[in-house]
Amino acid sequence: MNIKLIRYVSQKLYNSEKSGLQKFSSKVAFFSVALGSMGLIIALSVLDGFDKKLHDNAIKFTKHIRVSSIKGDNLYNIDNSLKKLSEFKEIKGKSILIEREVLIKNKDFVDGGLIRSYNPTTDLVDFKSNIKQGSFSFSSNSAKEVVIGEALAQRMNAKIGDNIIIFSIKAEKMSDLSNSKVAKLKVIGIYSTGMTQYDNSVVFTSEDYLRNFLEMPVNSANAIEIVLYDYNLASSLAGKIEKKLAFPHFAQTVFDFHQGIFTWIEIQKKPIPIVLGLISIVAALNVITTLLITVIEKTKTVGILKTLGMSNRNILSVFLMQGATLGALGTALGSSIGFLLVSLQDKFSIIKLSGDIYFLDTAPVDISLWHYEVVIFTTIIISLLATIVPSLIVLKVSPVQAIKFR
Repeated sequence: MNIKLIRYVSQKLYNSEKSGLQKFSSKVAFFSVALGSMGLIIALSVLDGFDKKLHDNAIKFTKHIRVSSIKGDNLYNIDNSLKKLSEFKEIKGKSILIEREVLIKNKDFVDGGLIRSYNPTTDLVDFKSNIKQGSFSFSSNSAKEVVIGEALAQRMNAKIGDNIIIFSIKAEKMSDLSNSKVAKLKVIGIYSTGMTQYDNSVVFTSEDYLRNFLEMPVNSANAIEIVLYDYNLASSLAGKIEKKLAFPHFAQTVFDFHQGIFTWIEIQKKPIPIVLGLISIVAALNVITTLLITVIEKTKTVGILKTLGMSNRNILSVFLMQGATLGALGTALGSSIGFLLVSLQDKFSIIKLSGDIYFLDTAPVDISLWHYEVVIFTTIIISLLATIVPSLIVLKVSPVQAIKFR
């Protein structure tokens, strides 16, 4: 196979004078490949962005596995339970959790929420990257300080340095509030994960302070939270943990807590192969149309090439190069535009979402190299396959008939 000859003939055919129909079909094929590639890049980036963002934010609040009491009360002898959990090699880390439903008040605003403990030395998730204002560093383990969500801060018109009131009501009757607790906490930080359901209600304070505030005994907690090396093992490992720790320990996974979220993601993923397949088919059909028009309009040229001794194999290679070039140029443009749009969304969060419906307040994207590898490889392969039909027609071209062709 003479590569130089094939490249020379391909360039001459591409740069030769084209009819209006051929020019139009070439542009349609080029832009259909570009738009298809751009659509594939954006779709994959958004889907993976949702999956990654929701998972990363979900484990900030529930971890991969949470072990609590099936009776709904506190867990005791926590040190012994943590020691037993150390036997599981799948566990990356574990920490205790203290939390309580409370009323949160600031000026005229009063609403329900959840106060949770945070210990930077044992907690397995770093919230510092989610801080919008202030910090997530308490001045001491017993400091009367709190970090609140951005959505909650906006609702209650609170800012850094403000004092908010926390009411922990523990009474069987509203007339008996003797066991209720009240505390004034200073806002030192405002965080945002983008998950409205949490940013709107969950506040954090230091572990030691919350334990003292709720008068919980040492070596007790509301739950044990566990992070795994591979979160896909959460469901199978939860049962083993329950057996190991025994009654009344009860293990729930991140998929149990956020079943609606992960089910929604899976539903979104199912029609994507069909949609992307249709985009690819349309692009392939446009490439086929363009090459068919080229074959018809260059039939005489093909006949002359055969008369001069150019083999069918080399002529086929010319059209394969035409298809590959069209696919490569269109994919390069589409992938570049897709990367630009995804990068703009990633940096500036241009597209906003309703957090109550989509779980996040901005459309998340994930920029991964494999997206571009898959799209570029797939599009070029489809473009090459699209040359099969025109190539079969070229094989049947007779030099004598082609030279007579008008």
